[in-house]
Amino acid sequence: MGRRAFTTTLCLWSRTMNVAMLTGHLGANPEAKKLDSGTLLCRLSVATNKRWSDKDGERKERTDWHRVVAFGPLAENCLEYLSKGSHVAIQGELQTNSWQDEDGNNRRDVQVLAKSVEFLDKKDDAPAVDSDDVPEFDGDDIPF
Repeated sequence: MGRRAFTTTLCLWSRTMNVAMLTGHLGANPEAKKLDSGTLLCRLSVATNKRWSDKDGERKERTDWHRVVAFGPLAENCLEYLSKGSHVAIQGELQTNSWQDEDGNNRRDVQVLAKSVEFLDKKDDAPAVDSDDVPEFDGDDIPF
């Protein structure tokens, strides 16, 4: 019995996976772009927060920013129903982009290609968070 479970676990981890799951708040209103193919693209900037106490008991907090892109009907829904401060749950996959900037430096960034976006704000309570709870977003806070 134990051997079978071990074999199943081994088999599961021998495959590759690219799965990203985020739950956070939008730091800015969604941005739209129409691709040459006519497909609608929506860019989201999602903040996730981590809170902990250090060894001295001092409370710490860190905010991480994530670039998320959605396409087609999913992008349309995000543009229609989301705004700065919206609470979302996103499932998708990571994509790494590489390029050279105008100075010839190699650059890379990682974004989440959204496969699903769940709107977590309650309709009656929207927006679900005070604007004080959402970090200010001026574009310079994002490291990409």
